[in-house]
Amino acid sequence: MKYSIGMTTYNRPEYLKTTLDTLAKSDLTLAKEVLIFDDGSSGNVIQMLKEFKGKLNVPVKIYRNRKSLGANLNIAQACDFIFNKNDLAILIDSDSKFGKQWLNKINEAVILCDRENIAWGYISVFNTPNHKTIKNINSFLVQKKDLGSFGTIIKKEIFKKMTKNENFQKNRASFDWKYGWQCDLDKKLILCTKNSYIQHIGLSGTNSNKNSVDIGVNFMEN
Repeated sequence: MKYSIGMTTYNRPEYLKTTLDTLAKSDLTLAKEVLIFDDGSSGNVIQMLKEFKGKLNVPVKIYRNRKSLGANLNIAQACDFIFNKNDLAILIDSDSKFGKQWLNKINEAVILCDRENIAWGYISVFNTPNHKTIKNINSFLVQKKDLGSFGTIIKKEIFKKMTKNENFQKNRASFDWKYGWQCDLDKKLILCTKNSYIQHIGLSGTNSNKNSVDIGVNFMEN
């Protein structure tokens, strides 16, 4: 299987450079395409993204919002676009450092869950103590209480149920919280690899008031 990867961007060129450099050096054999959704960045961000297109052997498409949607709706827009043609979507952020095998590890987790009939709804390759671990699933995966949308794979069926809620756009809760809530309703597990294959390099997310960097444990860079 090959995957469509959606990345949302908004300013922060100092983080974006590391994101693009390490993404280009990672193994993207299983990538169908990389779709970038920019939320109206200023400065040289768009030029950086255009230069990035020439570094990959997979198709890269850049979409730019004329008016800023904000982080949550921009992520939802990216998912909507991907789910027009796919049942799964991979979400990445523009303040990331990618390990070489990050995409292969997502695929490994999906295959393992399908083989062992694990009813999953959300899988991440970024394991941070900030998201509570409930229990070990096996030697590779743990169950989490919740996840961020950083370095994750999600399902179309769950996303569509979530966005049908008439309060979706009105509710100020973060995208990842809403999606995790829908997973709980559908009795689908929220999972994460024990090791981290993506590292967070920016401040904690838009929906957090923490002035800190959210670090993943056991980052497997190579």
